[in-house]
Amino acid sequence: MVAQTRTGGQSSPKKLKFHDKLVGKNPVAADALQKKLKALHSELAEMEQEFVDTHSLGSVRKELISTSILLHKDKGVKAYTACCLAELLRLYAPDAPYTQNELQDIFSFFFRQLSANLTGPDCPYYNEYFHLLESLSVVKSVVLVCDLPNADDLMVEIFKSFFAMVRHDLAKKN
Repeated sequence: MVAQTRTGGQSSPKKLKFHDKLVGKNPVAADALQKKLKALHSELAEMEQEFVDTHSLGSVRKELISTSILLHKDKGVKAYTACCLAELLRLYAPDAPYTQNELQDIFSFFFRQLSANLTGPDCPYYNEYFHLLESLSVVKSVVLVCDLPNADDLMVEIFKSFFAMVRHDLAKKN
């Protein structure tokens, strides 16, 4: 009875309902891919860490780190990809679902996106990049950087980028 009260009556872990393919033999058009990533992000953001079936996240976990996604030319695709990856790190915490090399790529991706795109509230996808930054600080998934082989280099890159973009007029949140 106590367990039901704590879990709100939820007896089994919640599975991801998103089953669309993000990558494949034929590239997905940027607007269609962005729409899929936005839907995936919405679903991941609604999931609670304590009640998620992490096995159901396996296919999107792998697809999100494909080079065709991380190196995509569309800013919206990159913004929603970053948000989805941040949500996955939250849902899997305290354990990262990626190898050290994959985490290196993910955090480099995060910091490139933030330094290039978190310029002000009127920039495209500002809310998504603010969400990424907020997630990195609240969930504290950024501490995973410390365990990476090139942690010192990455941390120097992070601080240089963040100090360069800090301005007094940078809005806190829209």
